[in-house]
Amino acid sequence: STWALITGASDGIGLGFTHALLSKGFNILLHGRNEAKLASLATTLHTQYPSAEIRTVLADASTFTPSDIERIRTTASSLPGPLTVLINNVGGAPPVPDPYTSLAETSPETIDTIISMNLRFPVHLTRSLLPLLQSHPPSLILNVGSAAGEVGIPYLSTYCGSKAFNLRWSQALAAEMVVAQGHDGVEVLGVLVGNVMSGSNKIGDGFFTCDSRTMAEEALGKVGWG
Repeated sequence: STWALITGASDGIGLGFTHALLSKGFNILLHGRNEAKLASLATTLHTQYPSAEIRTVLADASTFTPSDIERIRTTASSLPGPLTVLINNVGGAPPVPDPYTSLAETSPETIDTIISMNLRFPVHLTRSLLPLLQSHPPSLILNVGSAAGEVGIPYLSTYCGSKAFNLRWSQALAAEMVVAQGHDGVEVLGVLVGNVMSGSNKIGDGFFTCDSRTMAEEALGKVGWG
């Protein structure tokens, strides 16, 4: 009867984590920003996993407010079972068709969107949900980052910087949770994602590219390794 909250759950890597956790027996709280898309996904998942409970919560990570975070926390705290997994998957990259833009030519709106989705939203959401996760150990926070956080890529400076933050924040929070509750409390993992097939990335499967379900399964396979 334990629950997992997955942000950006309706497509791509988030959907991969959704299927992976449902197959492991978790109930799922799906987060997204498109109400119709979430409702359709929930209906489909109910058919595929009839024994699982599936609920949804709406918030736009690029324009969220404190009331959005509070609504998600309230929804999570009212679930008919403990929340033990938080997958911080939602994130933002520079918009297509021309994501490679110099910083000087990047609009303030694009900069704010990237920072909100990749930094502000996961940090504020995690802070809000930590008491729930800490009250039902062992639990997991898994932050989906990017290999771009390890490499300074020209014309992707804000995105790379935001993903570098994601990794270091994950490492620092992991240490903080060990201090707070030891190794049997809240485990925090930061995952560096490379090229993954998704709704927005149509590249075919290959030696250096996997599908989102495989990526999610591999990431979850690292839980408990220390």
